[in-house]
Amino acid sequence: NNNNKNNNNKNNKDEDPATVTYGIERGPKGIRRGVISLRAFNSKAAREMEDAIRALEKQNVDEYILDLRYNLGGVAQEAVQIAGMFMGGSKPVTYTVSNTGELLEDLGLDTPPLTSKPLIVRVNFLTASASEILAGALQDNCRAVLVGTRTFGKGVIQGIFQFADGSGIKLTIGKYLTPKRTDINKKGINPDFFLMPNEDQAQKKLNQCAPP
Repeated sequence: NNNNKNNNNKNNKDEDPATVTYGIERGPKGIRRGVISLRAFNSKAAREMEDAIRALEKQNVDEYILDLRYNLGGVAQEAVQIAGMFMGGSKPVTYTVSNTGELLEDLGLDTPPLTSKPLIVRVNFLTASASEILAGALQDNCRAVLVGTRTFGKGVIQGIFQFADGSGIKLTIGKYLTPKRTDINKKGINPDFFLMPNEDQAQKKLNQCAPP
């Protein structure tokens, strides 16, 4: 019963393909798993994610798998919004620090979550940038366990400075840190499990987790 749905029903040639796809899988003991794949963090990622979660909630799924494998990132603010859909409250999502280590901003949302059901996040070596912001926030806040391999390790904030002749230079102006102030740049995030855990293993890991 793997009815994958694509959130972009309008086949408008001018629109990008959907960044979010979702469906339901049967897990052990008849558990209904809502599986959501997120391919990129573009300007409509959060909107499509909200639609997917709401649709799966209507279908009474028991738990969620969020697949961030091969997602190289995009708009950081979309990652912050999506984290809020699963975490809610005023929990920190990411911190930004300058090159000198000065705290620039504490990014978080003060909204209720769309779901509080169990969550597993799948990651791999090409889970990068905004994907790592989202995965790190869910892991550090003890909301989800991460499954797979160590992530890419791109946590820099870059700005493009343009010169009068139209040329430009890309400079690193800061870094993103996880809620526990971990610098992921060039290090990545270590998942909790290499292979998919069972319900008890995942819950035990979350019980041992200390939030920031």
